[in-house]
Amino acid sequence: MSINTEFILWHFGTLALWHWKGSLDETGVVKKIPITKFPFVIGRNKSIDMVVLRSGISREHAEIISKDGRLFLRDLQSTNGTFVNKQRINSEVLLTHNTVIHFAQFDFILIDSEHKSSDDEMLTVVMNVDEALGLHDKEFAGRNVLNAPPATKRNNKPKVQVMEESSHENVKAHER
Repeated sequence: MSINTEFILWHFGTLALWHWKGSLDETGVVKKIPITKFPFVIGRNKSIDMVVLRSGISREHAEIISKDGRLFLRDLQSTNGTFVNKQRINSEVLLTHNTVIHFAQFDFILIDSEHKSSDDEMLTVVMNVDEALGLHDKEFAGRNVLNAPPATKRNNKPKVQVMEESSHENVKAHER
């Protein structure tokens, strides 16, 4: 599965501070928007909490709600649907660390900063050069792309590592 890392929802403490990081319109400029209340409505309507001016997003597409200290996502009868981990949702779905959420053609990942990462978890996005050059998030271009190791005989494509911003002091890079 190819995940567009342009959209990342950050959580800093139990319902203390949530952010949505992503490009909200066709300019491609990445923004970090705090989620300060619940329910938090996402869509194209200019009077809601987070306006996403992208084709395929309904006027009121979905909402994030809080129940008993946990976050849930629900589709608001959007035209193109809301998907969690590749499954279209028809009712409220609990959001947990690393949940992949998809609106129209845009994916994002729910990240819980209090989640303890294991050494086996991927903390960097690893992709071949063709994929790296096609990144939608120009923030990564040049600044966060590390030198690619030589191509292997197995796939004949060099790999690069794209580093995400992280509050962790010791970020370990792993390859798939």
